[in-house]
Amino acid sequence: MMAHGVNVVGLFLIADILMRHTGTREIDKLGGIRNMNGQFSVLFLIIMLGSVALPLTNGFVGEFLLINGVFQFSPWMAGFAGLTVILGAVYMLRSYQGIMLGEKKELTMSFGELATSDKTVLLIVCAVVIAFGIYPKPLNDLAEPAVKALLMNLK
Repeated sequence: MMAHGVNVVGLFLIADILMRHTGTREIDKLGGIRNMNGQFSVLFLIIMLGSVALPLTNGFVGEFLLINGVFQFSPWMAGFAGLTVILGAVYMLRSYQGIMLGEKKELTMSFGELATSDKTVLLIVCAVVIAFGIYPKPLNDLAEPAVKALLMNLK
């Protein structure tokens, strides 16, 4: 839940930045932003990879624990859950491709530098995505007592 909250904050900020700089959220009207602002494209990529649960990002830890728990209940349901993860990754990667890569479009020609506040927040979100992907122990330790209490109530 924590990883999802962090990733969603980053993705909503990215959507807001795109809207402010281009005036649209339509992927078909965007493209080539990587050529206009490489830093933004890298920060977007890190947050997006956290959202699709790439290993060593914060999203992977929760996805792995969730699918492992589902697998212990039903391998078929875990297979279906794994399929939804793959489909989500395809959707996010296609969105990134349409927004950041390809030829510059009319609306993206003037995509400039990020405001210092936007860049700072994106850098913090990216640091959290990577830090909790590499070392999730503090969050797991925080959640452990509540999970144990829930499991005791089920017995």
